[in-house]
Amino acid sequence: MLIVFIFIVILTLVLVSKELICRYYKCKINDDKLKEIEAKVGDLEFDVCDNGLQCCCSHCICYCCCKHGTPGGKCCKRPNACGNSLPPASPKMSIYHIMIDRFNGGWVTPPAQPADVNAHIGGTIKGITAKLDYIAALGFNTIMLTPVYEGKAYHGYHITDYDKVDPLFGDWNDFDNLVKEVHKRGMKIICDFVPNHCHIDNKIFKNCQLSKGSHHPWFLYDKAKKDYVTFLGCPDLPKFDLYNRAAADFMINVAKILALKNIDGIRIDHAIGVPFDFLRELRCEVKRVNPGVFVFGEVLLPPSKYASQLEFASECRRREFISGTLSQETVQTDYAGVLDGVLDFVYSGILIDEIRGGRRLLGNIRLKQRLEQHFAAYTCGFRPIIFLDNHDLDRFMFHCNGDKSLLDETLLLTKSLGYDYCVYYGTEQYMANSTTIFGRAYGDLDVRRPMDWR
Repeated sequence: MLIVFIFIVILTLVLVSKELICRYYKCKINDDKLKEIEAKVGDLEFDVCDNGLQCCCSHCICYCCCKHGTPGGKCCKRPNACGNSLPPASPKMSIYHIMIDRFNGGWVTPPAQPADVNAHIGGTIKGITAKLDYIAALGFNTIMLTPVYEGKAYHGYHITDYDKVDPLFGDWNDFDNLVKEVHKRGMKIICDFVPNHCHIDNKIFKNCQLSKGSHHPWFLYDKAKKDYVTFLGCPDLPKFDLYNRAAADFMINVAKILALKNIDGIRIDHAIGVPFDFLRELRCEVKRVNPGVFVFGEVLLPPSKYASQLEFASECRRREFISGTLSQETVQTDYAGVLDGVLDFVYSGILIDEIRGGRRLLGNIRLKQRLEQHFAAYTCGFRPIIFLDNHDLDRFMFHCNGDKSLLDETLLLTKSLGYDYCVYYGTEQYMANSTTIFGRAYGDLDVRRPMDWR
């Protein structure tokens, strides 16, 4: 009996101590942190945690419910004050997604693919400027570009210099003129930003000396392999260590310089490989120099063998990923309060599933219910960007099996939902790949063919 009594006393003290810790950190947040945070992010949005306390989850200061834990161990959940499936209150973006090198280089008939799979075909920034009226006439109010920086490949994701535009695309004067012409037409421009990795020929990495097991602290290093960690196993793409303060500051400064170009949005490439705290700070800092910039991420779960390279909202999430129980929908919505929005990979998956089941999309009650349930997962103020395909996926026309009316139907549905949506260049021409791009080397070239201007 005495043992039971002692156990109850100890348990009570532990629970009381936890509550006192929570209340202490609540006070510390309110008294010591608010002025510091408000100086960075302005008005704060507070979340109500499971224990009734308020925490500033939007800036990773959720000590009382996230970092120190509460009975139940659950993190904050932002209440959806807007209702389950209502679109954002601000005007939606209709985005035309452009791969710079493959869009317009003055050709009429599409150029042939060079023998070098990484070679440029000739698309330029000036070529995009020349086609703004064409894009606007299609009904789009926003363009989104692949990376503009100097790099080793046509697609722009193998960056070698963050100070320069790839000379095969143009220069900063060309870019500034594009931004001006976009805004002159009442349109917006979004740029792709790649903070996760660079190319081995990047001047930053080339200055790193690997000797006697030492390594440059800006890059992740595998001690067992005695080599740098590379992006998803791509040997030419060393991965930044964004927990390193200097590396994080450098990449955030690159993003701020881009934001100062008066752009309207930043797409974070492979955001799932980047620390949450880094993303919060990047979002905060770019809004300091350009308050209107919309910051959203590409958050797509890769195979579980890459778990060590990924970042999750919690270790629980990591375990779910490794065990195969973490859903794409869950990982997307984990970025609420971290980013302004995410590219919604689940949306296109739902549509493809319906098509594979032999069902049309318009008037499909089953689909309507699935979409309502899906969009209910998004909290107020956190915006999904819905899309059908992109440069890393099969063209949606591939899933339509050549049925143009089905693609038209899909686009009509997508535009009618009231959410920001993105359409990949060439979709209006029913561009398609005949076989899936997956499971074969450089299969993605089939969905990156140059635009046909005939």
